[in-house]
Amino acid sequence: LVSVLDANGTPIPDLASHFTARLDGQDVVELSSEPARVRQPGAHVSVVIDASLFGAENLAAVQDALRGLLPSLGPKDELEVIGVGHAIKRRSAGTSGAGRMIDGLASFSDSDTPILYDALYAAARDAARLPGDRASVLLLVTRGADGGSSRTQLQVLAMARSRARLTPVLIPEFDFVNLYGTEL
Repeated sequence: LVSVLDANGTPIPDLASHFTARLDGQDVVELSSEPARVRQPGAHVSVVIDASLFGAENLAAVQDALRGLLPSLGPKDELEVIGVGHAIKRRSAGTSGAGRMIDGLASFSDSDTPILYDALYAAARDAARLPGDRASVLLLVTRGADGGSSRTQLQVLAMARSRARLTPVLIPEFDFVNLYGTEL
């Protein structure tokens, strides 16, 4: 897996045939590259969200953030939203239906402390079971609390790094002061 970034850290897309590799000053001619989208034309993007963030005061901001993902999805991609409180609620849709799915997430609201590690483990386990032509990634949006999961952080990481599939787990950073009016 090769990623190329510009001087500002922005990924440079579509470099499959536009770069060369050198080892000890010599071109590596045996190197071949293939865009990930060729090998895995469909992606499964799971967003695990603390369900308290689906409350009336934050729902619009969460929905806007989820809609912000839509332009980066390809035609064969799937978006899954997993709301986590005392229980785990899941919905998924292909690219064409993701906007409608996002509009209907108010029912995910739950003020209980989430069983976050259980939800992440289940999402990583499900990602490991995807067909080989599907990529996967987990995004976690949390206030940083776990409410007594039966799984641990290490179990989540082990599942995300399973032999069947390496699934990145990303935690985006948000400006909670502006989003909530206070620092969490």
